[in-house]
Amino acid sequence: MPKPWFKKTGWIHRPITWAGYFSLLFFLLFAVNIVVIVGLRSNSIPDTFLGSLPYLISVFLLYEWVAWRQSLNRK
Repeated sequence: MPKPWFKKTGWIHRPITWAGYFSLLFFLLFAVNIVVIVGLRSNSIPDTFLGSLPYLISVFLLYEWVAWRQSLNRK
């Protein structure tokens, strides 16, 4: 059985191996990239927030799905 990448703590999954930390870094950099791209095309901070919110929710849900698939206490 392969070693799990994440451990569930509360509502989120916390990385416990290098692969988990790498995937967290990937998703964080992807989220920052989304905010920067949306921010370049918007006129204000609320426009940036509202424009990037659907993408950030999707990125967070994708991260949680990957973490759930690779977690220690998957049921």
